[in-house]
Amino acid sequence: MRSCRIAIVVALLVIVVSAALALVSFTLRFVPPQISIRFGGYVQGSGLALFTISNASPCAVVYSGRYRIQCPAIDRWMTLTQACLPAGEILLPGRCADIKVIPPSGQNAWRVDLDVTRDRPLFRRRFWLN
Repeated sequence: MRSCRIAIVVALLVIVVSAALALVSFTLRFVPPQISIRFGGYVQGSGLALFTISNASPCAVVYSGRYRIQCPAIDRWMTLTQACLPAGEILLPGRCADIKVIPPSGQNAWRVDLDVTRDRPLFRRRFWLN
């Protein structure tokens, strides 16, 4: 009788601990990367816009090299240009990388939309230039 109770308590403890570990691993897996994108200005003489991507995440992130130049439309952002830089980049924690893109001509407000991943989920970070 006593051994049956101990077995039930141990089984319940195993279930609770397993559920807690599964919940923690699930929530950590889908935490978006902590990325900041900063406009660095225009590169003199080249006509390119300079952006700096900084990784404040506790783990490495991958910038795929894909980006979109978007301008405001009536009720949404419209993609003007979609391109891919020759190579993406792996950003270790605390590191940053510069990218140069061709800005749209004749636009007062525009933004760059970058693809950054941590593990498998894809998250987008946008930088608005107004």
